[in-house]
Amino acid sequence: GLDSELPLPPETIGDAYSSGATALPRDLTEAVRTFTASPVAAAAFGDDVHRHLAALADHEQQLFQTVVTDWERIHGFERA
Repeated sequence: GLDSELPLPPETIGDAYSSGATALPRDLTEAVRTFTASPVAAAAFGDDVHRHLAALADHEQQLFQTVVTDWERIHGFERA
Protein backbone atom coordinates (compact mmCIF):
# COMPACT_ATOMS: atom_id res chain seq x y z
CA GLY A 1 0.00 0.00 0.00
CA LEU A 2 0.85 3.64 -0.07
CA ASP A 3 2.28 5.39 2.95
CA SER A 4 -0.08 8.34 2.64
CA GLU A 5 -3.73 8.90 1.88
CA LEU A 6 -4.59 9.65 -1.73
CA PRO A 7 -6.95 12.56 -2.30
CA LEU A 8 -10.13 11.21 -3.83
CA PRO A 9 -12.35 13.13 -6.23
CA PRO A 10 -15.91 13.87 -5.18
CA GLU A 11 -18.45 11.07 -5.51
CA THR A 12 -20.05 10.85 -8.94
CA ILE A 13 -23.83 10.70 -8.81
CA GLY A 14 -25.89 10.14 -11.93
CA ASP A 15 -24.47 9.99 -15.43
CA ALA A 16 -20.68 9.68 -15.15
CA TYR A 17 -20.25 10.37 -18.88
CA SER A 18 -21.63 13.88 -18.58
CA SER A 19 -20.28 14.60 -15.09
CA GLY A 20 -16.81 15.73 -16.13
CA ALA A 21 -15.25 12.92 -14.07
CA THR A 22 -11.86 11.65 -15.21
CA ALA A 23 -12.34 8.76 -17.64
CA LEU A 24 -10.45 5.51 -17.43
CA PRO A 25 -7.93 4.83 -20.23
CA ARG A 26 -9.72 3.60 -23.37
CA ASP A 27 -7.03 1.15 -24.47
CA LEU A 28 -3.69 -0.35 -23.50
CA THR A 29 -1.70 2.41 -25.22
CA GLU A 30 -3.44 5.11 -23.20
CA ALA A 31 -3.15 3.06 -19.99
CA VAL A 32 0.61 2.63 -20.46
CA ARG A 33 1.02 6.35 -21.16
CA THR A 34 -1.04 7.22 -18.05
CA PHE A 35 0.91 4.81 -15.82
CA THR A 36 4.27 6.01 -17.13
CA ALA A 37 3.39 9.64 -16.39
CA SER A 38 1.83 8.91 -12.98
CA PRO A 39 3.62 10.48 -10.01
CA VAL A 40 1.37 8.40 -7.72
CA ALA A 41 2.62 5.15 -9.31
CA ALA A 42 6.23 6.35 -9.09
CA ALA A 43 5.77 7.19 -5.40
CA ALA A 44 3.98 3.89 -4.70
CA PHE A 45 6.49 1.61 -6.44
CA GLY A 46 9.67 3.70 -6.23
CA ASP A 47 11.40 5.14 -9.29
CA ASP A 48 13.32 2.01 -10.31
CA VAL A 49 10.35 -0.36 -10.10
CA HIS A 50 8.05 2.21 -11.74
CA ARG A 51 10.44 2.59 -14.69
CA HIS A 52 10.75 -1.21 -14.96
CA LEU A 53 6.96 -1.73 -14.93
CA ALA A 54 6.45 1.09 -17.44
CA ALA A 55 9.07 -0.43 -19.78
CA LEU A 56 7.48 -3.87 -19.39
CA ALA A 57 4.03 -2.48 -20.19
CA ASP A 58 5.43 -0.60 -23.21
CA HIS A 59 7.04 -3.82 -24.45
CA GLU A 60 3.73 -5.70 -24.05
CA GLN A 61 1.96 -2.95 -25.99
CA GLN A 62 4.52 -3.17 -28.80
CA LEU A 63 4.04 -6.95 -28.98
CA PHE A 64 0.26 -6.53 -29.06
CA GLN A 65 0.59 -4.16 -32.03
CA THR A 66 2.19 -6.96 -34.06
CA VAL A 67 -0.84 -9.28 -33.75
CA VAL A 68 -4.06 -9.29 -35.75
CA THR A 69 -6.93 -10.18 -33.43
CA ASP A 70 -9.82 -12.50 -34.27
CA TRP A 71 -12.16 -9.50 -34.19
CA GLU A 72 -10.02 -7.67 -36.76
CA ARG A 73 -9.93 -10.73 -39.01
CA ILE A 74 -13.68 -11.27 -38.82
CA HIS A 75 -14.49 -7.58 -39.15
CA GLY A 76 -12.11 -7.17 -42.09
CA PHE A 77 -13.73 -10.00 -44.02
CA GLU A 78 -17.40 -9.34 -43.27
CA ARG A 79 -19.67 -9.56 -46.25
CA ALA A 80 -22.80 -7.46 -46.67
